[in-house]
Amino acid sequence: MIWINGKFSDDPLQISVFDKVILGMSVFTSILVDHGRPIWLRDHLRRLNAHARVMRLKLGYTLEEIEEICAELVHRSPEVSCGFGALRLELTAGVGARGLDYPPESTLFMTYSTAADPRAATEVKILCHPRYRRNADDPLSRIKSGSYGLAALAKQEARLDGFDDVIFLNHHHHVTCASSANILVMTGGKYYTPSLKDGVMDGMMRAHVMRELKAEERTLTLEEVKSCDHVWLINSFGLRAVKQTDDVAMVPLMLEFPGL
Repeated sequence: MIWINGKFSDDPLQISVFDKVILGMSVFTSILVDHGRPIWLRDHLRRLNAHARVMRLKLGYTLEEIEEICAELVHRSPEVSCGFGALRLELTAGVGARGLDYPPESTLFMTYSTAADPRAATEVKILCHPRYRRNADDPLSRIKSGSYGLAALAKQEARLDGFDDVIFLNHHHHVTCASSANILVMTGGKYYTPSLKDGVMDGMMRAHVMRELKAEERTLTLEEVKSCDHVWLINSFGLRAVKQTDDVAMVPLMLEFPGL
């Protein structure tokens, strides 16, 4: 079941080939749903709205209206709502002529599909990509835009080398993010996560562990990460313990998923 521009549909073939989503002119958010209950829904929508302003996209609906649509989309998908699901909301610049000009009307669509139990997240091996870097001065580095080409390419290359995911440095050699997750470390009994100013996306799970675990944001080097007691990749769908970074073995420690 999907919703697009005011209508529910069972047909997933709804996006025009002329929609600016194909050029990455979009922002999105993905929300874990626990047996019909969206986790941190209002926080996700506030962030979506903030990221839309960065991209100069028009949301066109109030947050209350979007909450009602999300609830109805979940209600219309009982085969999904009996377990864990994923709500994805994407706002695009809309349908227009070839080029980078913004069309007059944006596109908003939502999908709802099954998701794995986040408490079953597995341990991972991560590779710091030797060449690709995140640009700390790029405003898109700090939002969930539709520009995920570099992340997908780097993750695929890491998998070909026997790793599960990749982490990026910025041009100052500071640690930023994984392909689709933030980084959390623990050293000396304290939790830390890379600073947003280093080109880090403001992840929803990141915000919650900063509050609940009193994690501090700070600039981190790769050497500091490798010497930490524990490392995790965190996002709205799991907290994955890291068992190896590059060629350095680490002690994996599972964390409880907050909000469930």
